[in-house]
Amino acid sequence: MATQTRPRPPESDAHARRGGTRATGRSARERTTAEAHVDEAARHTRELNERILRSSRQAGNATLDAYERALETTTALTERVADASRVEWISTAAHAQARLARDLGRAYVSSARTLLK
Repeated sequence: MATQTRPRPPESDAHARRGGTRATGRSARERTTAEAHVDEAARHTRELNERILRSSRQAGNATLDAYERALETTTALTERVADASRVEWISTAAHAQARLARDLGRAYVSSARTLLK
């Protein structure tokens, strides 16, 4: 049995004047309002992202500052131990280890700060 489709009623003149269509049932004003809401949400999202990035950079820099202080404290202690040692090869090795740790730490901090910019 063949199915019959019902003819679509013509769009009313008033509906057409309002800019609406039967498919969406939305007027131009409603579409503009919806677009404005989407634009506003996008603006708020951008602002929030910028605040998050700014806070993350500040936290990252504070972490690197703390790391630098801890590195300096640790390497200074290693050098004091090296200076206090009466065994020359231990003193030499401890000084070398302190220099290596300080140099690597500074390179790490410098690279990390570059990435945070």
